[in-house]
Amino acid sequence: MASKAKKTTALLLASLMCAGAFAGCGGNGGTTTSTASGSSAGSTESTASTASTASSAGEASIPTVAEITERLKTEAKDGKISLKVWAPSNSKDFVKSMVEKFKTTYAVDGVTYEIKVVEKGEDKCINSLTEDSSKGADVFQFPTDQLLTGINAGVLAEVPTVFQGQISSENMEDAVKNCTYENKVYAYPMTSDNGYFLYYNSSKFTADDVKSFETLLDKAAKQKVQAFMTISDAWYTASFFYAAGCDIKLDTATQKMDLIDFDTDKGVAATKAMADLVNNNKDSFVSTGDNAAILTLLSSGKLQAVVTGTWNTPAIENAWGKENVAATKLPTVKMNGTDTQLHSFGGYKLIGVNSASKFPLASATLATYLTGPEVQQERYNQLKVIPTNNDILASDALKNDPIQKAIEAQRPYSHSQSVCTMKFWDPVASVGTDINNGNLKSSDEAGIKAALQKVVKSVEQG
Repeated sequence: MASKAKKTTALLLASLMCAGAFAGCGGNGGTTTSTASGSSAGSTESTASTASTASSAGEASIPTVAEITERLKTEAKDGKISLKVWAPSNSKDFVKSMVEKFKTTYAVDGVTYEIKVVEKGEDKCINSLTEDSSKGADVFQFPTDQLLTGINAGVLAEVPTVFQGQISSENMEDAVKNCTYENKVYAYPMTSDNGYFLYYNSSKFTADDVKSFETLLDKAAKQKVQAFMTISDAWYTASFFYAAGCDIKLDTATQKMDLIDFDTDKGVAATKAMADLVNNNKDSFVSTGDNAAILTLLSSGKLQAVVTGTWNTPAIENAWGKENVAATKLPTVKMNGTDTQLHSFGGYKLIGVNSASKFPLASATLATYLTGPEVQQERYNQLKVIPTNNDILASDALKNDPIQKAIEAQRPYSHSQSVCTMKFWDPVASVGTDINNGNLKSSDEAGIKAALQKVVKSVEQG
Protein backbone atom coordinates (compact mmCIF):
# COMPACT_ATOMS: atom_id res chain seq x y z
CA MET A 1 0.00 0.00 0.00
CA ALA A 2 2.88 2.37 0.75
CA SER A 3 4.34 2.02 -2.73
CA LYS A 4 0.92 2.60 -4.27
CA ALA A 5 0.54 5.81 -2.27
CA LYS A 6 3.94 7.00 -3.44
CA LYS A 7 2.92 6.39 -7.05
CA THR A 8 -0.26 8.39 -6.44
CA THR A 9 1.78 11.27 -5.06
CA ALA A 10 4.09 11.13 -8.05
CA LEU A 11 1.16 11.27 -10.46
CA LEU A 12 -0.33 14.24 -8.65
CA LEU A 13 2.95 16.09 -8.71
CA ALA A 14 3.45 15.27 -12.35
CA SER A 15 0.08 16.78 -13.17
CA LEU A 16 0.96 19.86 -11.17
CA MET A 17 4.24 20.31 -12.98
CA CYS A 18 2.68 19.71 -16.39
CA ALA A 19 0.10 22.36 -15.62
CA GLY A 20 2.95 24.79 -15.09
CA ALA A 21 1.35 26.03 -11.91
CA PHE A 22 4.37 25.57 -9.67
CA ALA A 23 8.14 25.83 -9.85
CA GLY A 24 10.22 22.89 -8.68
CA CYS A 25 13.57 22.52 -7.02
CA GLY A 26 16.39 20.02 -7.30
CA GLY A 27 19.19 18.96 -5.01
CA ASN A 28 22.93 19.14 -5.00
CA GLY A 29 25.51 17.41 -2.89
CA GLY A 30 26.49 13.89 -1.92
CA THR A 31 26.08 11.50 0.95
CA THR A 32 28.32 11.79 3.98
CA THR A 33 28.30 10.37 7.48
CA SER A 34 28.09 12.99 10.19
CA THR A 35 28.84 12.42 13.85
CA ALA A 36 28.30 14.27 17.07
CA SER A 37 31.34 15.82 18.72
CA GLY A 38 31.67 15.63 22.46
CA SER A 39 34.50 18.15 22.60
CA SER A 40 33.31 20.89 20.31
CA ALA A 41 30.29 23.07 19.73
CA GLY A 42 28.12 20.27 18.41
CA SER A 43 25.90 21.05 15.44
CA THR A 44 22.34 19.80 15.56
CA GLU A 45 22.61 18.81 11.89
CA SER A 46 20.99 15.43 11.42
CA THR A 47 23.00 12.41 10.41
CA ALA A 48 20.21 11.85 7.93
CA SER A 49 21.00 15.26 6.47
CA THR A 50 23.48 14.00 3.97
CA ALA A 51 22.81 16.74 1.50
CA SER A 52 21.90 20.38 1.52
CA THR A 53 18.47 21.44 0.41
CA ALA A 54 18.23 22.46 -3.18
CA SER A 55 19.99 25.68 -3.98
CA SER A 56 17.07 26.69 -6.11
CA ALA A 57 14.52 26.02 -3.35
CA GLY A 58 14.48 29.61 -2.15
CA GLU A 59 13.67 30.72 -5.69
CA ALA A 60 10.75 28.30 -6.10
CA SER A 61 7.34 29.90 -6.18
CA ILE A 62 5.04 29.33 -3.22
CA PRO A 63 1.67 27.96 -4.38
CA THR A 64 -1.42 30.00 -3.58
CA VAL A 65 -4.37 28.64 -1.64
CA ALA A 66 -6.48 28.84 -4.78
CA GLU A 67 -3.99 26.75 -6.76
CA ILE A 68 -3.87 24.07 -4.09
CA THR A 69 -7.62 23.89 -3.51
CA GLU A 70 -8.20 23.48 -7.23
CA ARG A 71 -5.98 20.39 -7.20
CA LEU A 72 -7.56 19.07 -3.99
CA LYS A 73 -10.86 18.77 -5.86
CA THR A 74 -9.39 16.00 -7.99
CA GLU A 75 -8.12 14.12 -4.94
CA ALA A 76 -11.45 14.07 -3.08
CA LYS A 77 -13.36 10.80 -3.12
CA ASP A 78 -17.16 11.08 -3.28
CA GLY A 79 -16.86 14.70 -2.25
CA LYS A 80 -14.81 13.93 0.87
CA ILE A 81 -11.21 14.22 2.05
CA SER A 82 -10.72 12.03 5.12
CA LEU A 83 -7.56 12.38 7.19
CA LYS A 84 -6.28 11.21 10.55
CA VAL A 85 -3.76 13.25 12.53
CA TRP A 86 -1.69 12.00 15.46
CA ALA A 87 -0.84 14.59 18.11
CA PRO A 88 0.73 14.30 21.59
CA SER A 89 -1.42 14.89 24.66
CA ASN A 90 0.07 18.28 25.48
CA SER A 91 -0.78 19.72 22.06
CA LYS A 92 -3.78 17.69 20.96
CA ASP A 93 -6.28 20.50 21.66
CA PHE A 94 -4.01 23.01 19.91
CA VAL A 95 -3.75 20.80 16.82
CA LYS A 96 -7.52 20.37 16.79
CA SER A 97 -8.02 24.13 16.76
CA MET A 98 -5.49 24.59 13.95
CA VAL A 99 -7.15 21.84 11.92
CA GLU A 100 -10.42 23.75 12.11
CA LYS A 101 -8.66 26.84 10.77
CA PHE A 102 -7.13 24.73 8.01
CA LYS A 103 -10.58 23.57 6.93
CA THR A 104 -11.66 27.17 6.55
CA THR A 105 -8.47 28.36 4.87
CA TYR A 106 -8.42 25.51 2.36
CA ALA A 107 -12.18 25.19 1.86
CA VAL A 108 -12.96 23.43 -1.41
CA ASP A 109 -16.28 23.86 -3.19
CA GLY A 110 -18.22 20.62 -3.10
CA VAL A 111 -15.71 18.91 -0.81
CA THR A 112 -16.10 18.09 2.89
CA TYR A 113 -13.12 17.59 5.16
CA GLU A 114 -13.30 14.81 7.73
CA ILE A 115 -10.17 15.21 9.86
CA LYS A 116 -9.83 13.28 13.09
CA VAL A 117 -7.15 14.21 15.65
CA VAL A 118 -6.03 11.24 17.75
CA GLU A 119 -3.66 11.31 20.70
CA LYS A 120 -0.29 9.61 20.19
CA GLY A 121 3.15 10.49 21.52
CA GLU A 122 5.70 11.89 19.07
CA ASP A 123 8.16 9.16 19.97
CA LYS A 124 5.72 6.38 19.03
CA CYS A 125 4.46 7.48 15.61
CA ILE A 126 7.24 6.17 13.36
CA ASN A 127 7.36 2.83 15.16
CA SER A 128 3.59 2.41 14.81
CA LEU A 129 3.78 3.15 11.10
CA THR A 130 6.54 0.62 10.56
CA GLU A 131 4.24 -2.03 12.05
CA ASP A 132 1.34 -1.22 9.73
CA SER A 133 1.30 2.06 7.84
CA SER A 134 -2.14 1.34 6.38
CA LYS A 135 -3.66 1.80 9.84
CA GLY A 136 -1.62 4.84 10.75
CA ALA A 137 -2.32 8.56 10.70
CA ASP A 138 -1.90 10.57 7.52
CA VAL A 139 -0.11 13.39 9.34
CA PHE A 140 1.97 13.07 12.52
CA GLN A 141 4.78 14.57 14.59
CA PHE A 142 8.15 12.96 15.32
CA PRO A 143 11.68 13.87 16.52
CA THR A 144 14.61 14.20 14.14
CA ASP A 145 16.36 11.04 15.30
CA GLN A 146 13.58 8.92 13.80
CA LEU A 147 13.78 10.39 10.29
CA LEU A 148 16.15 7.76 8.92
CA THR A 149 14.09 4.95 10.47
CA GLY A 150 11.01 6.29 8.71
CA ILE A 151 12.82 6.63 5.39
CA ASN A 152 14.34 3.15 5.53
CA ALA A 153 10.96 1.66 6.43
CA GLY A 154 9.34 3.47 3.50
CA VAL A 155 6.66 5.07 5.69
CA LEU A 156 7.62 8.72 5.15
CA ALA A 157 6.30 10.35 2.01
CA GLU A 158 8.60 12.82 0.27
CA VAL A 159 7.55 16.43 0.55
CA PRO A 160 5.89 17.43 -2.73
CA THR A 161 8.12 19.67 -4.81
CA VAL A 162 5.51 22.41 -4.78
CA PHE A 163 5.95 22.92 -1.03
CA GLN A 164 9.74 22.66 -0.81
CA GLY A 165 10.36 26.28 -1.75
CA GLN A 166 8.20 27.50 1.13
CA ILE A 167 9.87 25.15 3.62
CA SER A 168 13.38 26.14 2.55
CA SER A 169 12.81 29.87 2.36
CA GLU A 170 10.90 30.25 5.64
CA ASN A 171 12.79 28.00 8.06
CA MET A 172 16.22 27.65 9.63
CA GLU A 173 18.71 26.11 7.23
CA ASP A 174 19.77 23.50 9.79
CA ALA A 175 16.13 22.56 10.42
CA VAL A 176 15.60 21.95 6.71
CA LYS A 177 18.79 19.87 6.55
CA ASN A 178 17.36 17.73 9.34
CA CYS A 179 14.38 17.00 7.09
CA THR A 180 16.57 16.01 4.15
CA TYR A 181 18.30 12.81 3.08
CA GLU A 182 20.16 12.21 -0.18
CA ASN A 183 18.75 15.32 -1.85
CA LYS A 184 15.15 14.48 -0.93
CA VAL A 185 13.01 16.27 1.66
CA TYR A 186 10.95 13.94 3.82
CA ALA A 187 9.55 16.14 6.60
CA TYR A 188 8.30 19.59 7.57
CA PRO A 189 10.21 21.49 10.31
CA MET A 190 7.99 22.40 13.27
CA THR A 191 10.02 23.38 16.36
CA SER A 192 13.71 24.00 17.08
CA ASP A 193 13.67 23.15 20.78
CA ASN A 194 13.78 19.37 20.93
CA GLY A 195 16.36 19.39 23.67
CA TYR A 196 16.70 20.17 27.35
CA PHE A 197 18.22 22.68 29.73
CA LEU A 198 17.73 23.85 33.31
CA TYR A 199 14.63 25.60 34.62
CA TYR A 200 14.88 27.06 38.12
CA ASN A 201 12.77 29.14 40.47
CA SER A 202 14.54 32.50 40.71
CA SER A 203 12.91 33.15 44.10
CA LYS A 204 14.80 30.10 45.44
CA PHE A 205 18.09 30.18 43.55
CA THR A 206 20.40 32.82 42.12
CA ALA A 207 22.07 32.58 38.72
CA ASP A 208 25.34 31.69 40.50
CA ASP A 209 23.65 28.92 42.50
CA VAL A 210 22.71 27.02 39.35
CA LYS A 211 26.07 27.14 37.57
CA SER A 212 27.17 23.98 39.39
CA PHE A 213 25.00 20.93 40.07
CA GLU A 214 26.73 20.40 43.39
CA THR A 215 26.00 23.97 44.53
CA LEU A 216 22.43 23.78 43.27
CA LEU A 217 21.74 20.58 45.24
CA ASP A 218 23.42 21.95 48.35
CA LYS A 219 21.23 25.08 48.22
CA ALA A 220 18.17 22.90 47.59
CA ALA A 221 18.92 20.73 50.62
CA LYS A 222 19.23 23.77 52.86
CA GLN A 223 15.80 25.00 51.70
CA LYS A 224 14.31 21.47 51.88
CA VAL A 225 13.33 21.56 48.20
CA GLN A 226 14.36 19.36 45.27
CA ALA A 227 15.95 19.43 41.83
CA PHE A 228 15.15 16.87 39.10
CA MET A 229 17.12 15.27 36.29
CA THR A 230 16.38 11.69 35.34
CA ILE A 231 19.39 9.50 34.65
CA SER A 232 17.24 6.46 33.88
CA ASP A 233 16.50 7.80 30.41
CA ALA A 234 19.37 7.59 27.91
CA TRP A 235 18.33 10.90 26.35
CA TYR A 236 19.54 12.53 29.56
CA THR A 237 22.14 9.96 30.62
CA ALA A 238 24.11 10.81 27.49
CA SER A 239 24.73 14.29 28.94
CA PHE A 240 27.36 12.88 31.28
CA PHE A 241 29.08 10.70 28.67
CA TYR A 242 29.37 13.56 26.18
CA ALA A 243 30.66 15.83 28.95
CA ALA A 244 33.37 13.29 29.76
CA GLY A 245 34.57 13.35 26.15
CA CYS A 246 32.82 10.25 24.85
CA ASP A 247 31.29 10.30 21.39
CA ILE A 248 28.74 8.49 19.23
CA LYS A 249 29.11 7.66 15.55
CA LEU A 250 26.64 6.15 13.14
CA ASP A 251 27.24 4.56 9.76
CA THR A 252 24.04 5.48 7.96
CA ALA A 253 24.57 2.80 5.33
CA THR A 254 24.76 -0.09 7.80
CA GLN A 255 22.97 1.58 10.77
CA LYS A 256 25.88 0.45 12.95
CA MET A 257 26.61 2.60 15.97
CA ASP A 258 30.00 3.08 17.63
CA LEU A 259 30.13 4.25 21.23
CA ILE A 260 33.50 5.97 21.44
CA ASP A 261 35.21 5.74 24.87
CA PHE A 262 32.03 4.73 26.70
CA ASP A 263 33.90 1.80 28.26
CA THR A 264 37.18 3.62 28.89
CA ASP A 265 38.24 5.93 31.72
CA LYS A 266 36.07 8.63 30.20
CA GLY A 267 32.94 6.53 30.50
CA VAL A 268 33.91 5.54 34.02
CA ALA A 269 34.28 9.23 34.97
CA ALA A 270 30.82 9.96 33.58
CA THR A 271 29.27 7.09 35.52
CA LYS A 272 31.02 8.06 38.75
CA ALA A 273 29.74 11.64 38.36
CA MET A 274 26.17 10.39 38.07
CA ALA A 275 26.59 8.06 41.03
CA ASP A 276 28.04 10.80 43.21
CA LEU A 277 25.16 13.16 42.46
CA VAL A 278 22.63 10.49 43.35
CA ASN A 279 24.31 9.07 46.45
CA ASN A 280 25.47 12.37 47.94
CA ASN A 281 22.16 14.19 47.58
CA LYS A 282 19.46 11.74 48.60
CA ASP A 283 17.05 14.40 49.88
CA SER A 284 17.54 17.14 47.30
CA PHE A 285 18.05 15.23 44.02
CA VAL A 286 15.34 13.30 42.17
CA SER A 287 17.11 11.20 39.53
CA THR A 288 14.39 8.94 38.20
CA GLY A 289 10.90 9.40 36.80
CA ASP A 290 9.12 10.40 33.62
CA ASN A 291 7.30 13.55 32.61
CA ALA A 292 4.32 12.61 34.77
CA ALA A 293 6.66 12.52 37.77
CA ILE A 294 7.81 16.05 36.99
CA LEU A 295 4.22 17.28 36.91
CA THR A 296 3.45 15.53 40.21
CA LEU A 297 6.51 17.02 41.91
CA LEU A 298 5.67 20.48 40.57
CA SER A 299 2.16 20.28 41.97
CA SER A 300 3.54 19.20 45.37
CA GLY A 301 5.58 22.41 45.64
CA LYS A 302 8.83 20.57 46.37
CA LEU A 303 10.37 20.74 42.90
CA GLN A 304 12.15 24.08 42.37
CA ALA A 305 14.68 23.21 39.66
CA VAL A 306 14.29 20.75 36.79
CA VAL A 307 16.16 19.61 33.71
CA THR A 308 13.52 19.31 31.01
CA GLY A 309 12.34 20.99 27.80
CA THR A 310 9.85 23.54 26.55
CA TRP A 311 6.93 21.11 26.61
CA ASN A 312 6.81 21.67 30.39
CA THR A 313 6.97 25.48 30.32
CA PRO A 314 3.22 26.00 30.96
CA ALA A 315 3.25 23.60 33.93
CA ILE A 316 6.37 25.22 35.39
CA GLU A 317 4.91 28.71 35.03
CA ASN A 318 1.72 27.54 36.71
CA ALA A 319 3.65 26.01 39.63
CA TRP A 320 6.17 28.77 40.29
CA GLY A 321 4.51 31.83 38.82
CA LYS A 322 5.64 33.14 35.47
CA GLU A 323 7.64 35.94 37.11
CA ASN A 324 9.79 33.38 38.98
CA VAL A 325 10.62 31.10 36.04
CA ALA A 326 14.26 31.35 34.97
CA ALA A 327 16.22 29.13 32.60
CA THR A 328 19.83 28.56 31.68
CA LYS A 329 22.18 26.00 30.17
CA LEU A 330 22.83 22.80 32.06
CA PRO A 331 25.07 23.12 35.11
CA THR A 332 28.56 21.70 35.54
CA VAL A 333 29.30 18.52 37.48
CA LYS A 334 32.45 17.30 39.17
CA MET A 335 34.38 14.81 37.06
CA ASN A 336 37.75 13.72 38.39
CA GLY A 337 37.64 16.78 40.64
CA THR A 338 37.06 19.25 37.79
CA ASP A 339 33.91 21.26 37.10
CA THR A 340 32.76 19.88 33.75
CA GLN A 341 29.97 21.31 31.60
CA LEU A 342 27.10 18.91 30.96
CA HIS A 343 26.19 18.38 27.32
CA SER A 344 22.81 17.43 25.86
CA PHE A 345 20.97 16.04 22.90
CA GLY A 346 19.27 18.63 20.76
CA GLY A 347 17.34 18.72 17.57
CA TYR A 348 14.01 19.46 16.02
CA LYS A 349 10.47 18.21 16.04
CA LEU A 350 9.08 17.56 12.60
CA ILE A 351 5.81 16.74 10.92
CA GLY A 352 5.64 13.84 8.53
CA VAL A 353 3.15 12.44 6.03
CA ASN A 354 2.37 8.75 5.83
CA SER A 355 3.41 7.28 2.47
CA ALA A 356 0.30 5.08 2.62
CA SER A 357 -2.07 8.05 2.82
CA LYS A 358 -5.02 7.84 0.45
CA PHE A 359 -4.99 11.64 0.27
CA PRO A 360 -1.30 12.51 -0.21
CA LEU A 361 -1.74 16.06 -1.50
CA ALA A 362 -4.26 16.95 1.21
CA SER A 363 -1.95 15.45 3.83
CA ALA A 364 1.03 17.41 2.51
CA THR A 365 -1.05 20.59 2.41
CA LEU A 366 -2.12 20.11 6.03
CA ALA A 367 1.48 19.36 7.08
CA THR A 368 2.65 22.52 5.34
CA TYR A 369 -0.08 24.55 7.02
CA LEU A 370 0.69 23.12 10.49
CA THR A 371 4.33 24.15 10.07
CA GLY A 372 3.64 27.47 8.35
CA PRO A 373 4.31 30.87 9.92
CA GLU A 374 0.80 31.48 11.23
CA VAL A 375 0.61 28.19 13.11
CA GLN A 376 4.24 28.36 14.29
CA GLN A 377 3.46 31.76 15.81
CA GLU A 378 0.31 30.45 17.49
CA ARG A 379 2.18 27.37 18.72
CA TYR A 380 4.72 29.65 20.36
CA ASN A 381 2.05 31.92 21.82
CA GLN A 382 0.01 29.11 23.30
CA LEU A 383 2.47 26.30 24.03
CA LYS A 384 5.69 28.28 24.50
CA VAL A 385 7.66 26.06 22.13
CA ILE A 386 10.38 27.58 19.98
CA PRO A 387 9.70 27.78 16.22
CA THR A 388 11.93 27.13 13.22
CA ASN A 389 10.53 30.02 11.19
CA ASN A 390 13.24 32.60 10.51
CA ASP A 391 11.02 35.68 10.78
CA ILE A 392 9.53 34.62 14.11
CA LEU A 393 12.97 33.78 15.51
CA ALA A 394 14.13 37.27 14.50
CA SER A 395 11.28 38.98 16.37
CA ASP A 396 11.90 40.89 19.59
CA ALA A 397 9.67 38.46 21.49
CA LEU A 398 11.95 35.53 20.65
CA LYS A 399 15.18 37.46 21.04
CA ASN A 400 14.14 38.42 24.58
CA ASP A 401 12.59 35.08 25.52
CA PRO A 402 14.53 33.59 28.48
CA ILE A 403 13.78 30.07 27.29
CA GLN A 404 15.20 30.78 23.85
CA LYS A 405 18.25 32.30 25.51
CA ALA A 406 18.73 29.12 27.55
CA ILE A 407 18.45 27.00 24.41
CA GLU A 408 21.05 29.14 22.67
CA ALA A 409 23.35 28.97 25.70
CA GLN A 410 23.11 25.16 25.65
CA ARG A 411 23.45 24.86 21.87
CA PRO A 412 27.30 24.82 21.84
CA TYR A 413 27.11 21.72 24.03
CA SER A 414 24.27 20.09 22.11
CA HIS A 415 24.53 17.02 19.89
CA SER A 416 22.28 15.59 17.23
CA GLN A 417 20.34 12.59 18.47
CA SER A 418 20.10 11.39 14.88
CA VAL A 419 23.29 9.40 15.50
CA CYS A 420 21.26 7.08 17.73
CA THR A 421 19.34 4.07 16.48
CA MET A 422 16.78 2.26 18.62
CA LYS A 423 19.59 -0.01 19.88
CA PHE A 424 21.04 2.88 21.89
CA TRP A 425 18.33 3.85 24.32
CA ASP A 426 17.69 0.88 26.62
CA PRO A 427 21.31 -0.26 27.15
CA VAL A 428 22.57 3.25 27.95
CA ALA A 429 19.58 3.95 30.20
CA SER A 430 20.49 0.84 32.18
CA VAL A 431 23.56 2.63 33.56
CA GLY A 432 21.43 5.25 35.26
CA THR A 433 18.90 2.66 36.36
CA ASP A 434 21.64 0.59 38.01
CA ILE A 435 22.87 3.69 39.84
CA ASN A 436 19.38 4.55 41.05
CA ASN A 437 18.84 0.96 42.20
CA GLY A 438 22.10 0.96 44.13
CA ASN A 439 23.78 -1.59 41.87
CA LEU A 440 26.53 0.81 40.71
CA LYS A 441 28.50 3.00 43.09
CA SER A 442 31.38 5.35 42.33
CA SER A 443 33.69 3.25 44.54
CA ASP A 444 33.11 0.13 42.41
CA GLU A 445 35.27 0.92 39.39
CA ALA A 446 35.49 -2.70 38.30
CA GLY A 447 31.71 -3.03 38.40
CA ILE A 448 31.31 0.19 36.42
CA LYS A 449 33.74 -0.99 33.72
CA ALA A 450 31.96 -4.32 33.42
CA ALA A 451 28.58 -2.61 33.12
CA LEU A 452 29.87 -0.20 30.47
CA GLN A 453 31.47 -3.00 28.45
CA LYS A 454 28.10 -4.76 28.45
CA VAL A 455 26.39 -1.57 27.24
CA VAL A 456 28.86 -1.07 24.39
CA LYS A 457 28.55 -4.69 23.28
CA SER A 458 24.75 -4.49 23.35
CA VAL A 459 24.62 -1.30 21.27
CA GLU A 460 27.36 -2.15 18.78
CA GLN A 461 26.66 -5.86 18.33
CA GLY A 462 23.13 -6.38 19.63
